[in-house]
Amino acid sequence: MRLATHRLFFALSPPPPERRRLSAAAQRVTTAQRAPGRPIATAQLHLTLAFLGEFDSDEAITRARAAGDRMRADPFGLRIDQARRLKELEKEN
Repeated sequence: MRLATHRLFFALSPPPPERRRLSAAAQRVTTAQRAPGRPIATAQLHLTLAFLGEFDSDEAITRARAAGDRMRADPFGLRIDQARRLKELEKEN
C-alpha cells in the first residue's frame, strides 16, 4: 500500500483581503484571455518561494513544519503589476 504523498513548499500567504483581490484579478485575466484550466480557490492562493518536493513520510512533514516555524521576516510590500503564462516565464530562464 502506497502512503499519501505530500507536496511540501515554503510560501508567502497573503491576508484574506489580498487573496480576494488576487482571485478577482485572476478571474479577469482568465476571462479576457479565454484561458483554459480551472481557477485556484481563493483560500489556497499563495506565492511559492521554494518547492521542497513530494514526500510520503510523516518525519519529512514534521521537519518541514519545524523549519517553517523558525522562519521570521519583517513585513514588506509586494507589487504585482503583470500576469504571464508559465511558458513565457520558462523561456526567460
